Amino acid sequence: MLSAATAWSATVKVGTCTGNYPTYSTIQTAVSSVPAGSSVLVCPGVYPEQVSINKKLTLRGLADPVTGMDAAIITIPSGTLATIPDPQGGDPIAYQVAVTGGPVTISNITVDGS
Repeated sequence: MLSAATAWSATVKVGTCTGNYPTYSTIQTAVSSVPAGSSVLVCPGVYPEQVSINKKLTLRGLADPVTGMDAAIITIPSGTLATIPDPQGGDPIAYQVAVTGGPVTISNITVDGS
């Protein structure tokens, strides 16, 4: 008899807005922690990080009804930036959000690379 563990999709949140979901402090930690098919809900705030997604996932910014804030913003982190290979064979590419697997749905998230 062969047995396999099934990874069920999950819904988690990042940040401190309201909602009864498991909570993570960074988007990347949440993305890395959930199985394929999951939803990562991002509370309003500024997230200085690079996010790499290599599985089917939904990444969605939330509005916080308590504070009235509605902007989840991914900005450039300080320090050395991670890179991914250029699919055209050129120099490595520094990224804000890299999607290398999927499909991935991203909504209500601002990516600020300035």
